[in-house]
Amino acid sequence: MPLRAALVDVGGTLWPDRSTTAPPPAETLARLAAVLPDEDGTLLERLRAALEEAVTAFSAELVQDTEALITRVAERLGLHLDVATALAVRRAMNAHADRLVTMFPGAPELLLTLRELGLRTVIVSNAYWRDAVAYRRDFDALGVGGLIDGIVSSVDLRRRKPDPAMLVAGAAAAGCAARECVMIGNVEEKDVLPALVLGMRALRVAPGAERAPRSAAGASVTSLADAAAVLRRWAADG
Repeated sequence: MPLRAALVDVGGTLWPDRSTTAPPPAETLARLAAVLPDEDGTLLERLRAALEEAVTAFSAELVQDTEALITRVAERLGLHLDVATALAVRRAMNAHADRLVTMFPGAPELLLTLRELGLRTVIVSNAYWRDAVAYRRDFDALGVGGLIDGIVSSVDLRRRKPDPAMLVAGAAAAGCAARECVMIGNVEEKDVLPALVLGMRALRVAPGAERAPRSAAGASVTSLADAAAVLRRWAADG
């Protein structure tokens, strides 16, 4: 069946993983101070550090409720946050990606190739703090927002890859059946295998790697330029 949509991972696929792009603590503290102006700086630093540590637990989970985690961590520090304030804290913990990352070589061109091939492009990404609105702002600032048709973030869906629900939501955002989609990502267990379970094609990317990783995907490549070439070939083959 011809492809109609591409679901695209972000960290490790379009730009470096979060571990290389953590925001400066002072900037995060300034944003937290704007949300909680009555709290002293020492407490806010404890909150920031505790949240940064606690949120990493989501990496091993399929379920994600970031605001609930924020509320629990704050309670342990004697802060009682209502729902709106917990949401504001979560947004304060997120930094604008365009100030912290450079997209991998070939990333804008890959997104442009998807558009030229007539494929709808939906971001499907595990994140700690960044929701779809924040992702949209980041991609607009990086100059590629017009090439992205939809965004599914684990922060909004409250599920995380490899839960197939993330990819199902991506296909729904594209308005396509799963078998009409290709998942493009860098992690076998979180991107490739869930896609194959749903009947999607999969394209594994490892930008900058010396050799393509072994993969159950239809293709495994070491550059986004090669990924674009694979997609052109698949489109030509129908």
